[in-house]
Amino acid sequence: MAKYAVYHYDMKKLYYGFGKWSFRNNIGEITEPCTTPLTMEDYELVAIVDTPSLEGVFESTNHIHDNWELNDNVTTFKNGNRSTSVGDMVLNLDTLGRFFCNSFGWDEMEAEKAEV
Repeated sequence: MAKYAVYHYDMKKLYYGFGKWSFRNNIGEITEPCTTPLTMEDYELVAIVDTPSLEGVFESTNHIHDNWELNDNVTTFKNGNRSTSVGDMVLNLDTLGRFFCNSFGWDEMEAEKAEV
């Protein structure tokens, strides 16, 4: 069983659609495209999940039959989380691999380059 850290982006500030990020204004309208890639600072750690696969992470962090925060294999860091969706990120705590939730499955992300 692997441990995964689940990170959600702030849907009130950002929008992900058609493979691109955009900003939202204070009333939720999509305004301008993001011109720089997102970093870990753009995400919030919402949970740790014990599961054998990324598919298990997705299933364990979605409101399918009940509130996912009540799942036995999930440790949450705040209440009222939304379901994991496109644009969110997962970190495998065993391998340190990072994965981006896409429309159809997960895409492995390159490690962030250190700033010089």
